[in-house]
Amino acid sequence: MQKKVYFQNLDAIRFILALMVFLSHQMDRLFVLSNCKWIFLGRIWNLIARGNLRVSMFFILSGFLITYILLKEKELTDHINVKNFYIRRILRIWPLYFLILLLSFGIIPVALHLTEIINTIPVRLPYYIAFLSNFDLLHLDKFHFGPANSMALYIQFLTWSVSVEEQFYLVWPLLLLFIKPRYYIFIFIFTIIASVAFRLYYRIDDFILGYHTFSVAVYLAIGGLSAYLILKYRSFQNLFSLIPPWVSGLIYISGSVGLLYRLEIMKISPYGMALMPLFYGSFFAFILLDQNFSPQSFLKLGRFKFLSYWGKYSYGIYLLHPVAMGIVALCIAHLNIMEANFFNYLITGLVTLALTMAMSYVSYEFYEKRFLAMKKKFSVIVRD
Repeated sequence: MQKKVYFQNLDAIRFILALMVFLSHQMDRLFVLSNCKWIFLGRIWNLIARGNLRVSMFFILSGFLITYILLKEKELTDHINVKNFYIRRILRIWPLYFLILLLSFGIIPVALHLTEIINTIPVRLPYYIAFLSNFDLLHLDKFHFGPANSMALYIQFLTWSVSVEEQFYLVWPLLLLFIKPRYYIFIFIFTIIASVAFRLYYRIDDFILGYHTFSVAVYLAIGGLSAYLILKYRSFQNLFSLIPPWVSGLIYISGSVGLLYRLEIMKISPYGMALMPLFYGSFFAFILLDQNFSPQSFLKLGRFKFLSYWGKYSYGIYLLHPVAMGIVALCIAHLNIMEANFFNYLITGLVTLALTMAMSYVSYEFYEKRFLAMKKKFSVIVRD
């Protein structure tokens, strides 16, 4: 028996987050070149340019969706088929991921003659194959590489979050399988507390706070806790039906203001950076639940067909946009047409975005889809 589940607004959220990651990498100089003096607009741009914040929201979304599917399977079958879960994740993640590895470690370095950069920064390929690239980034931090090298390593920087999610996928279903359901709540609470404690211990190390699995586990656990509460307590789900639009709108506005002024908030306490994920996680978890379980939310992102349509290509947008950036940069360098001004950077960004979306469409429709079609054989919960 298969149960169909579809959260209408998640695809739109995925696309928005993937687009913001793209903007943080491609358009970072655009605001500087605009010579804008409006401080508030600068805050908005700084929020967009913080790619790691967007990735953290991806973690919350993944924690929610994966936990929801696993708990729903447990509810329907009184069992969690871990092997089938792993197969579904492999079919979704591995085809494009390993294609990216082939491009970034094989074809691109040869085509662009980047071996000198790769040799000066010893990226360790086995870590990427084993989905441990976030730990390789912690190793790379010791070399204090600069902007030029960072550009060459954009693809490697993106794979770290996929590695964290794969580590999560390896452990999470086993916990839900072997621990009795009445203790599930303690899994989520313990993970959140342990992750925050780890962040407090390493509070002055930005790289560990940003890339270590234990540091970002708080986001995945908050997403998982949200799914658990929605499924376990009908009253919790009904709560979102009772929230009037003006209240949800006020929460959206207040949370957004908090994000805009997050740097000032973090400076209030030496523990501010370590504790901020509790705010990020709570706010974004509310957005997820409000979008999917509140019929009268003031804003339903799923109504925007363009956002929802491109949401299914978000994984490709996330992983392929550095390839598009490299192609456009190579063309500009070959034609020698680039002048560092606002208009040129804007046009370059738009061309790169169009190429990224085209590549993600082709990848999904003609490559990834072949593997995704196999997932139904191993699914109890399927997308409607």
